[in-house]
Amino acid sequence: MDAKATQTVRKDFLAWTGGFPPDSEMQIFVYMEYAHGADRPDADDVREMLRDWMNSGED
Repeated sequence: MDAKATQTVRKDFLAWTGGFPPDSEMQIFVYMEYAHGADRPDADDVREMLRDWMNSGED
Protein backbone atom coordinates (compact mmCIF):
# COMPACT_ATOMS: atom_id res chain seq x y z
CA MET A 1 0.00 0.00 0.00
CA ASP A 2 1.43 3.39 -0.92
CA ALA A 3 1.76 6.34 1.46
CA LYS A 4 -1.34 8.10 0.12
CA ALA A 5 -3.53 5.02 0.63
CA THR A 6 -2.09 4.54 4.12
CA GLN A 7 -2.94 8.13 5.06
CA THR A 8 -6.45 7.76 3.62
CA VAL A 9 -7.13 4.61 5.65
CA ARG A 10 -5.64 6.13 8.81
CA LYS A 11 -7.82 9.23 8.43
CA ASP A 12 -10.91 7.08 7.87
CA PHE A 13 -10.07 4.82 10.82
CA LEU A 14 -9.52 7.80 13.13
CA ALA A 15 -12.86 9.28 12.07
CA TRP A 16 -14.55 5.93 12.65
CA THR A 17 -13.08 5.55 16.16
CA GLY A 18 -13.46 9.14 17.23
CA GLY A 19 -9.73 9.84 16.98
CA PHE A 20 -8.14 6.67 18.34
CA PRO A 21 -5.66 4.33 16.64
CA PRO A 22 -6.42 0.59 16.55
CA ASP A 23 -6.14 -1.13 19.93
CA SER A 24 -7.18 -4.74 19.29
CA GLU A 25 -7.61 -7.41 16.66
CA MET A 26 -11.36 -7.30 17.33
CA GLN A 27 -11.53 -3.59 16.58
CA ILE A 28 -9.64 -4.15 13.32
CA PHE A 29 -12.03 -7.00 12.45
CA VAL A 30 -15.12 -4.86 13.11
CA TYR A 31 -13.70 -1.96 11.09
CA MET A 32 -12.93 -4.24 8.17
CA GLU A 33 -16.37 -5.85 8.27
CA TYR A 34 -18.47 -2.72 8.66
CA ALA A 35 -16.53 0.41 7.72
CA HIS A 36 -13.90 -0.51 5.13
CA GLY A 37 -15.50 0.09 1.76
CA ALA A 38 -15.05 -2.06 -1.33
CA ASP A 39 -13.59 0.93 -3.18
CA ARG A 40 -10.67 1.04 -0.74
CA PRO A 41 -7.23 -0.58 -0.93
CA ASP A 42 -6.90 -4.37 -0.70
CA ALA A 43 -8.36 -5.66 2.58
CA ASP A 44 -5.32 -7.80 3.42
CA ASP A 45 -3.02 -4.81 2.96
CA VAL A 46 -5.26 -2.69 5.16
CA ARG A 47 -5.37 -5.31 7.93
CA GLU A 48 -1.58 -5.57 7.87
CA MET A 49 -1.20 -1.78 7.99
CA LEU A 50 -3.64 -1.50 10.89
CA ARG A 51 -1.84 -4.24 12.82
CA ASP A 52 1.51 -2.56 12.23
CA TRP A 53 0.03 0.76 13.39
CA MET A 54 -1.46 -0.88 16.49
CA ASN A 55 1.84 -2.58 17.38
CA SER A 56 3.90 0.58 16.79
CA GLY A 57 2.22 2.42 19.65
CA GLU A 58 1.98 5.65 17.66
CA ASP A 59 -1.17 7.79 17.65
